[in-house]
Amino acid sequence: MRDGLFEAAVAVIAQHGSAGLTMERLAIAARVAKGSVYNYFRSKRGLLQFVYQKAYEPISVQMHEIAASRQTARGKLEAMARMYFEHVNQERELFAFLLNDASVRGLLKTEQDSLRAQVIGVLTGIIEQGTAAGEFRPLDAKQVAEMVLGAIRQLAEIELAGSEPRSAEEIVRVLVPVFMDGMAKTS
Repeated sequence: MRDGLFEAAVAVIAQHGSAGLTMERLAIAARVAKGSVYNYFRSKRGLLQFVYQKAYEPISVQMHEIAASRQTARGKLEAMARMYFEHVNQERELFAFLLNDASVRGLLKTEQDSLRAQVIGVLTGIIEQGTAAGEFRPLDAKQVAEMVLGAIRQLAEIELAGSEPRSAEEIVRVLVPVFMDGMAKTS
């Protein structure tokens, strides 16, 4: 039932945005009684929390799998960026809503801060791994992780605002070398 409500919520969000996501519309889209929706979600915030967690759950799982893999640190960062942009491209309307809607930012600040801290922790560990292996020069790993996450998030927002989406591969092909190698021309 919750999966059906998630799919219905995504459909309502895609069609009506945050303001149009009402329990009544959700019930109609899910083809259930409005009272049934309230059995699962007491408020719009509860519903948005569920949608947010459900949307980011597969990303979180894959992020941890990549972090635990035997790839180089550079390979892990590249794989994570590619995976994230693939998810964003597959669910453009949902992620446009989750990343760009002001009401979501207000209602889900705690959840967003928690996810951000989790991602920064994983990225910091990967950067520390790369530094220890001699792949990266010694830098403040947490600060670099924050920059990487900031760049990825900003690129996602830009991608979602554009009409012609680029593939995850196109984005990663520019993003990773800039972060790993810088912009300076090598001689």
